[in-house]
Amino acid sequence: MQILSAAPAPGASDPPRNPAPGVGRRRPFAMFATGLLAAGCLVVVSCSSVSRVPATGETPPASSEPEPAAEPEIVRETPSPATPSDSQGLTEEEIRALPPEVDSGSDILDISALSLEELKALAPLRDIGFDYDSAELASDARATLQENAEWLSSHPEVRILIEGHCDERGTVEYNLALGEERARVVRDYLGQLGIAGERMRIISYGKEFPLDPAHDENAWRKNRRAHLEIIAK
Repeated sequence: MQILSAAPAPGASDPPRNPAPGVGRRRPFAMFATGLLAAGCLVVVSCSSVSRVPATGETPPASSEPEPAAEPEIVRETPSPATPSDSQGLTEEEIRALPPEVDSGSDILDISALSLEELKALAPLRDIGFDYDSAELASDARATLQENAEWLSSHPEVRILIEGHCDERGTVEYNLALGEERARVVRDYLGQLGIAGERMRIISYGKEFPLDPAHDENAWRKNRRAHLEIIAK
């Protein structure tokens, strides 16, 4: 038996059909895609403002740019002051400029290469001064004789003549006697300091050979003296 499907009633409207796939759903999808794109742009912008230091907890490396080198400090040398030596408060420069016979306390002069005149010109022995009408040795005269004795002890080959001198006042005879007494006193004191008597001779010139020819107290003080002259070496 053949079963026939029932036909729709005349005038009835057709039931609605299912829309074709994708038809009628495009607008919501487009809105969703637009929102997703906007969110992605926001994420990109936010990431670009974040520091790029790796999250390791370490301090970022210092800048590779070299620091400017510090300028070297200029040190100015200050000349040291001259240091006094042990030789009568003189500096080393002053000692080198002195003649060899007064160089230092050791003061040992090699006189073997010097002539007698050259040795006399060096004048290593100092004169002894006296007061007016006196043959007594003052304290400064004794100190000078001590220095002379040290030099003579360092040069035992040297022989000396001790000259007695006076100023112009008084007679010739009186001054000759006074000059001799002054020379003898000097010789005796050097003998006490260890200088052998055979190395010394004495003579008196009185007022005949003044050191200063002026006629005043300053000149007279210079002329009252005993002069030690080297006569052999």
